[in-house]
Amino acid sequence: MIEHVQKVIMDDFTFSTKTHFARIRVMESAHGAYRGYVYLRRTNEGPNDDPPYPTDFDREQYDLALEDAKILAQRLLREFES
Repeated sequence: MIEHVQKVIMDDFTFSTKTHFARIRVMESAHGAYRGYVYLRRTNEGPNDDPPYPTDFDREQYDLALEDAKILAQRLLREFES
């Protein structure tokens, strides 16, 4: 089961399974578009220096980039869980 927790600090969202933890962040580019990023780590490990997984597209709206990132986080967690 994937749990979802919204973090108010810095607009981060988190998802977790028994084995992995995903943190989502949406960033605005210099040209005003938004892109989601997913930071993934094992639940029994602290923060790491691994690069984030970017979503496929820049979006004009923050909400669309956030939805892309949520979908990517859930997909990655399912892949790493199995």
